[in-house]
Amino acid sequence: MLLSLFAVVFLPLIATWFLYSRGKVLCIMANGPVLTWRCDPLLYDPQAVSADAWLTANKLIEQGQLERIFYDPAALKLELYPILVRKVDFLRERQSDRILARFPFKVLTEDEIAAINDRLLSLAEQVHHYFYRSIDFSIRSWREKLRHYLERGALPFPLLRCLWKINPELVHYPQDSVIFESARGKRYTIPCKITKQLVYLCGVVNGDGHLRTHWLRIVDETKEHIQFLSQLFMQLFSDGGVIFQSGNAWNVEIRSSQAVRLFHFLTDQTINGAKYGSLREPVFFQLLDQPYRSLYWRGVMDADGSYKNQISFGSASKRYISDFQLFLRSVGIKSSITTMKTGTFLLQIPLDFKLPFARQIGVHNPKKKRDLKNLLNKKSLIFNGLREEHITREGYFDLSKLTPLYVLGLEAYLKAYRKPLSYAAVERKLGLSSGQYYHYEHGTRALPFPLLFKLFDLKEPNTLMKKLVALPGKLLFRASTSKPHPLPLKPTQELLFVMSHLLPLTNWTRILQPTKQLYQAIERLFEVEPVKKHIRDKLLLRFLQTFGDYRKIEIGIFRNLISY
Repeated sequence: MLLSLFAVVFLPLIATWFLYSRGKVLCIMANGPVLTWRCDPLLYDPQAVSADAWLTANKLIEQGQLERIFYDPAALKLELYPILVRKVDFLRERQSDRILARFPFKVLTEDEIAAINDRLLSLAEQVHHYFYRSIDFSIRSWREKLRHYLERGALPFPLLRCLWKINPELVHYPQDSVIFESARGKRYTIPCKITKQLVYLCGVVNGDGHLRTHWLRIVDETKEHIQFLSQLFMQLFSDGGVIFQSGNAWNVEIRSSQAVRLFHFLTDQTINGAKYGSLREPVFFQLLDQPYRSLYWRGVMDADGSYKNQISFGSASKRYISDFQLFLRSVGIKSSITTMKTGTFLLQIPLDFKLPFARQIGVHNPKKKRDLKNLLNKKSLIFNGLREEHITREGYFDLSKLTPLYVLGLEAYLKAYRKPLSYAAVERKLGLSSGQYYHYEHGTRALPFPLLFKLFDLKEPNTLMKKLVALPGKLLFRASTSKPHPLPLKPTQELLFVMSHLLPLTNWTRILQPTKQLYQAIERLFEVEPVKKHIRDKLLLRFLQTFGDYRKIEIGIFRNLISY
């Protein structure tokens, strides 16, 4: 009887004391596990480590822990608490350390205030356990502190974490950002949702930014861009930072350790050290894919890209510049990497891909936006669809617009048309000189296209094109000096694809973004063979110029390409 009583009452207490004395998980039978900062499953780092060893989004994904990053995956909301709070924050190095002052103070919502008032004593007990061996306050002391924080309207973030433990139904992040308060009472926000603006800023920070424990700084040659970035920071963090000039460069500095931790978590960029060894395209954004990958690299190019005479990007990190090349390849943009004498690396994009680059990535840096616009407008046209005025009512190309144009392949029709008349009689009827019809009928000469109107006794192009389409056999066309080859008689999706990748110039046609698929489509439609990136065929050139709407890029179009 006594042994049974001892086993039921005293053994659990002894076990609890043993585990508690070592900072392990407490197992209190009535209330379940007791949460401490050492064993909090919400915190990322298994042990208290320095910033250069913190688990980040990239490392969590590589360990197969993607689900831990999100509070709400569907809404792309981050689990913000373990990003802003690390186990090293709970360590006391000196007796005078003010542990609570290290944490961001969460501004309380009405629901949080009501939940705290309802469970004040329970929360004080939970906080007492959570801070074990970090802050040795009694439960009564914690209760008084909680009352003080309620009056202030802001709570150290770990205390709110304890509230979530005892009230699991309380929504952690009802908005897309969380409002915090500094020790001096200044309020600011930290975004908890992945947005296009945040991803763009990550690229800029990786390019021109520097992370320190309590501040991040971005340096750029133009004040316009720095002012633009300051506006973005104001939108996301309610803090536009401090703008100042140093030498010939402009700076914007955000004095927020929480912002530093967020950017470090999302990008892996080193805090308090040289960043080039840590630079990489975030795996996190690769998984999110578009438009986030393009926006990230837009930020990088706004920082370190150049659009003077070509599109180029330089970096001291070979891995980083290779990541960029892999991304460009994935969206169909070619590039080359050159190793410079200085040991740095330069990525260059051929001018044939400048328009796809503008569409896929774009630019926001005001100065570089002007540079890219000048580069796009430099002897450059854009395919803007078909010229509707040169298409018949039935949707055929009006080939009568291609003058002079000659046709082959009508030999069987010409023979049937002549019989039982003689060559001389047909030539008098059509107004031809002696011997001409014989050559047309036997295919030794190409038939002038205007003569078809007389042969078919037609007066308008729409009926003529319908007649040509209905004829058996294969028609070939040529200009005065070109080799005969077919022409499309009606628009198709394949033809529009080809026309959008061809650029008619003065005497020849340039191929944009050459691919095997494009070459095959050109040969299938026109039976002309491209030579590298050019096609020298007069009839094809005139076909594109007549039926394609090729125009210079306008500022309105450009703005659409680079919008969020």
